[in-house]
Amino acid sequence: MNILRENVLSGIVRSAHGRLAGGQEFDFLILSRTVVPELEFFSGSIGDVVFVSESVRPEFREFVLVYELELMGLNGSRPEYCVEALRHELELVPSCARTEYLQFRYCFFEELIATFQTFALSEKLAEWHECLKYLRRSVWEES
Repeated sequence: MNILRENVLSGIVRSAHGRLAGGQEFDFLILSRTVVPELEFFSGSIGDVVFVSESVRPEFREFVLVYELELMGLNGSRPEYCVEALRHELELVPSCARTEYLQFRYCFFEELIATFQTFALSEKLAEWHECLKYLRRSVWEES
């Protein structure tokens, strides 16, 4: 965990402040892609700090961070929590951006699984697979 924390701290591009649709305010970090060079996009949390890679489009960052904040609030790591957080995240995406955002998140989770399937914790892989299934259904329903 200390190595991850050090990588996060050394990769800070800037800190930012966001406001959720419900008015809740939060601080987050925007990190350089060099922190996790294997991934085009990434997000996560360490303790009570959420972060997102600089490569995530600015108009999508709030939604990605909602997912991370939801997971923190659920205090656990179970596949159904992942899907619950994703469902909440997708509810906030405006209809005009929904199709593009669904494709973005589908690629996001697909890349996580492909990159980390050989050494990620099995619980994380199960969570990401459940999110991918949920997104697959959502994209299909949008078509």
